Amino acid sequence: MARQKMTKTKKENIYSYIDKDKKKKFAYRYKFYDTANKRREKSKQGFKTIQDAEKALIAVKANVLSGNEQTVINENITLSQWFERWLKLKEGSWEVTTCRHKEMLCRRHVLPQLGHLKLNKITKLVVQNLIVDNLIANNYSKNTIKSVCSTLGSMLNDAVAEEVLDRRRYTKLDLSKAKPTRKKDALTAAQLEHVLVTTKVTENATRYAILLTLATTGMRKGELAGLTWKDIDFDKNTISINKTRDEYGVRPPKTLNSIRTINMSKELAEHFKKFKTWCFESKKMYNAELTDEDYVFITANLEPISSNYISKMFDALRRKHQFERFSAHILRHTFVSILIAKGTAVTTVAKIVGDTPEMVMRAYAHSLADEELKATQVLSSLIKFE
Repeated sequence: MARQKMTKTKKENIYSYIDKDKKKKFAYRYKFYDTANKRREKSKQGFKTIQDAEKALIAVKANVLSGNEQTVINENITLSQWFERWLKLKEGSWEVTTCRHKEMLCRRHVLPQLGHLKLNKITKLVVQNLIVDNLIANNYSKNTIKSVCSTLGSMLNDAVAEEVLDRRRYTKLDLSKAKPTRKKDALTAAQLEHVLVTTKVTENATRYAILLTLATTGMRKGELAGLTWKDIDFDKNTISINKTRDEYGVRPPKTLNSIRTINMSKELAEHFKKFKTWCFESKKMYNAELTDEDYVFITANLEPISSNYISKMFDALRRKHQFERFSAHILRHTFVSILIAKGTAVTTVAKIVGDTPEMVMRAYAHSLADEELKATQVLSSLIKFE
């Protein structure tokens, strides 16, 4: 397409031209030096009046003179372009799982809708219509929508901090029509017993060992996958949790609270002894040696369980035995709920599962409320006030 012929006007840096529809339009071209003393030029066309062009030019000059030339230089950057820069910017400060989760949310829910837009065009109305209302229409839960919007908000806030964007153009969004997040109910003690009894007699050694460990320790599945035999002390009946393992490799647990040593139940300790013997005998058949550095949980092929082994295992067991609610997270939730129901102190529960007391109180507020109600009746049951 032929470039329009620009004609100078009486206004400095303002030009006029005739567009393809034979209409007179206005543009500005402004040259300046950035903080690195590099010459830059900012231009924009399409203004209907000379006053509109002049107003836009004044805003550009104001940003340059106030030291905000980066927002001028990056005015045309799209969300997709900024997203790639943002990931690299945050790479060192985020846990790898956090980085991958946010990347997944953006690539799945944000970029398809907003990726082509310039950062300064992402307004409250745009986000509400294209992100929030779209996710509500597709039956996503309120928590999922909050996570998507929070990630987008963080991305825009960092664009402001890096002087790529002058300001974020929205704050609050309306999530009132989003469906509530489905509550992940804990199993009852009877249901948990049914799961363990059923799988003990029907499943292989590794599967049952995984279930018993998760059910009786409240361990996270990444922590379980990272256990080695040197982490299990049969003399003291303890398990040391000091790493997590998933598809992104082996690394320290997510928080300092997650690094902990917990006691094993008698049943778990006895089963681990049997399971270690099974591992020893199985490896011996293939002329391999079992060492303290070996991962505890291995497949029938004697390979350490993969990152998705546990999830696939739960899916298979749920279908096979018709377990309604069944996942590693639900077993952790069940473990904590049963301890709280039995009156175990929140500080003790938090230490065992590697959380802070505040996190336990926030996540299990309903269970704790039941215990508080029972506590208020204790004195009345012991003392006759009349």
